[in-house]
This record gives sequence, C-alpha cells and structure tokens, in this order.
Amino acid sequence: MIFCDIQSKLYQCVFLIYILLETLLCFGIAYGWASIVFIFKDMKFYAKLCSSVIHQDSNTRQNRMNSERQNCVQQDIVFNLIFTVSAICFCAQFPIGILIDKFGAKKTRIVTGCLYAISCLGLGFVKVDYEGYLFPIFIGIVSGGAAQLISVYQMSNYIFSTKMKSLVICILAGAFDSSSVVLLLFKVVYEAGFTLKSIVIAYTAVSFIMTFIGSLLLVPDKEKVVVINDQVKNERGNQGSIFKSIFSLMYCLQLLVLTIIQLKLWYYVGSMHDNISILTLSNQKQVSKYTNLFGYIQLGGIFVTPIVGLLFQQSNKAVDEKLACLQYSDKHIPEIRSSIRPFVVTIVLTLVLCVLSLFADLRLEIPCYMLYTVVRGFLYANNAAFIGIAFPASQYGTLFGLNIFVSAALGFFQYALFNLTKHAFNGNSFWINTILLILVITCLIHPLYLFWYCKQTKVSLDKKYDDKKPLIESTPDPYNETCI
Repeated sequence: MIFCDIQSKLYQCVFLIYILLETLLCFGIAYGWASIVFIFKDMKFYAKLCSSVIHQDSNTRQNRMNSERQNCVQQDIVFNLIFTVSAICFCAQFPIGILIDKFGAKKTRIVTGCLYAISCLGLGFVKVDYEGYLFPIFIGIVSGGAAQLISVYQMSNYIFSTKMKSLVICILAGAFDSSSVVLLLFKVVYEAGFTLKSIVIAYTAVSFIMTFIGSLLLVPDKEKVVVINDQVKNERGNQGSIFKSIFSLMYCLQLLVLTIIQLKLWYYVGSMHDNISILTLSNQKQVSKYTNLFGYIQLGGIFVTPIVGLLFQQSNKAVDEKLACLQYSDKHIPEIRSSIRPFVVTIVLTLVLCVLSLFADLRLEIPCYMLYTVVRGFLYANNAAFIGIAFPASQYGTLFGLNIFVSAALGFFQYALFNLTKHAFNGNSFWINTILLILVITCLIHPLYLFWYCKQTKVSLDKKYDDKKPLIESTPDPYNETCI
C-alpha cells in the first residue's frame, strides 16, 4: 500500500476515483444481459432448439426458420435461465463478506479478481454446441463482481467519515448500476466487425490489471482497517447483538422491499429482449436499436444515485458533531427519518413502472427504460446506505451480505414467472406484471413503519431525557452503541 495514512484527503480522493472506475468497469456487467443475448443469438447459440420447421417448401423455409430463431420460446427460456442462475449468485456477497472480515479485503480481492478474470476470459472461447459453459462462466462473472462490490462497500464504510460514507456508497451504487453498459459496448464493437473473443480478451486484460494493481497499492491491509470516524472511541463497544439486528422488524421490512422490487427489475431485464422482439415483430434492426437505447439510458444510473446520498446526508445537520460522544439514538432518529423520502420515491416510481409494463406499446419502452434506471439506482443506493446508517458499522458486512443473499436466492422466482408467461399466458406478461404491481404496493409498509418508529422513539426519548443532554449510557434502542 502506497499510502500510510488512510485518513488523509489525498488517499481518500485517489481511493474514491479508483473504486468508482473499477465499479463502473467490472462489477455489474451481467445486468446488460439484453445486449449479450443479441450477440449470442447472432452467433447461433442454442439455435438448434429452434430448428423445428423442416417440412416447409424451399421458398419459405429459410424465412420461417430465421424468424423462428429470432423469437424462439425454447431459446429464450434457456437464455433467461442462464441470467437467473447467474444473478442469484450475486448472493455470494454474504460468505465473501465473512471472508473479508476474517482475511482482509486485499487478499480476498486478489483471489476473487482472478476468478472474475478467468470467467471473463472463458466467455471468449465459447462456441456452438458448447453453450453449456455459459452457466459456469456467468456464475463466475457475477460472483467475482459481487465479491469486489462488497469489498468496496465495506472499505468505504470504514475509510470515509460519517458525513461522506452514505454519499460515497450511493455513488458506488450508481456506478454499479451503470456498469451494465459494458456489455452494450461489447455489442457495439461486435457489430463493428470484431469477434467476441478479441473483445473479451482485451476487456479481461484491462479489468484484471486494474483490480490487481489497485488492490496491491490502494487497498489497506487488514490491520490498518479501523473505524476512521473520530467519534468512535471504542470499536468493540456495546453495539447490540447481530441476531437482534437480523431479526428486527426494520431489517426484515428492508429485505422485503429489496426482494420484491429486485424481482420486478430482474423480470423486466430477463424478458426485455423477448418483449422487444414481440413488439417489433422480430425486426432485428428495431430490436438492436431498442437494446442499444436501453444500455445508453442505464448510464444515467451514476447520476441518479448521488441524489439518494444527498438525502441521507441531510441528517447530519441535525446532529451536534462538536460533542465528544453522542448517544446512538440521538443520531439514529434523524438518519432513519432521512431514509423515508428516498424509499417512498423508489416505491412510487416502481409502481409507475409496473403500471406502464401492463401496456404492450413500443412507445412506452423508452419511458420504462428511464424508470428502470432510476428505480434500480435508488433501490441499491437506498439498501447500501440504509444498512450503513441504521445498524452498527461492525455489523455492516454481515447484514449487507445476508440481505443480498436472501433477496438473490428468492430472485429465482423470476425464472418461474418467465416460464409462466411463456407457457400459461402465451407470452403475454400482463398478468405477471399485475401480480408484481400488487407485491410492490405492499412495500409501502416499510416507510410507514420507519415513520412510526422515529416518532415513537423520539417521544420516548423526550419523556425520559427532558434536559436533552448527550447520553453516554445505553438506551432501549435495538441497535444501541455507546459512541459513534
């Protein structure tokens, strides 16, 4: 590590630039799935599943087969299964978070960076009749990216001050959201005449060099990772049981919101290429055009999430930072209250996306792309920042990893919904989107509970401490800390 003082402004500035670029380049590329599916179909992956039209006369057979291959149920289902299985592996953040706590971020990142590089490199060597390797390849890509992501979140939670960490984590969430554009660039370069193999080799070299050199030079060793905030005087103070945090209603409702909205977003991405094909009558120029637009619009995620960070940051104004030691609940209440607004906005925008998804109209695709980008950016920024401010810092890795693990595991229902759309509803997604709309409405319980919790806790504190002096002793707050 080239910086001895991780509290210096120079180190924090360089570190932020590095993790921002790395997140944008590597961590969430699998969510540009629609772009890579376009390449896979052009390379005739799983096209043999669609070669059932062999009895037509020679004048019509070729056109029918081309049309069928462009919009083939069996082929679409297999591609959706690959996306679903790999996306579920995003839950690798849970065990990786534990490994980072035990061995440190530097060693863990070097190992997972090698996994990511090997998986990416394998993508360039997949050929027709060997498409089954796409499953382990994308599992490795998503798992490696998830491991790197949890490492930068965890380091940011320690390295940056309380005033900055929510903003930094939200910016990183936006970069993660925008990293899906990498596969769009794959598609654009592929259409320019380059082979997928050459594209992947070049990308793997750049991403591996960035991760390896950055981990060696900028990532602090395990013994140097301490809580930077000067107000934290005792890192191992009374911070409450991890099990109390996991089984608290606040954490469970946050998990509910993440799971339901993520399910909606995964279903939208997993079925997007199929929906565009249906709406454009398998016009490949139109399909390519709307796929590219989706990728370009997703770049906006990096500009959306700082808004969430600024909303969270407003809570710091309500805290007297001159005090030597703040009682946890005094700071806990305004920070929790500041999270209500971004949650409400996220849920309402998701409801609008669900409503627009009910209508099979090509003109609504671009508004849906924009809503998807905003919702996805808000969702992951809210989740990462909320866990950072609502629960003790020492529990962040476990709570965030478990949160992602459970939501990703339940995300397998996306494949079931896609299958149901194809077979039970003949490709009509209206009823599935209706079910998702109802589920998203239930997410409003979370901000309502947060409002009630803040109000009740504030009333309780006002009654018990009329002098409004900073408290040093622990309080009934379930996430009690002595000092922060």
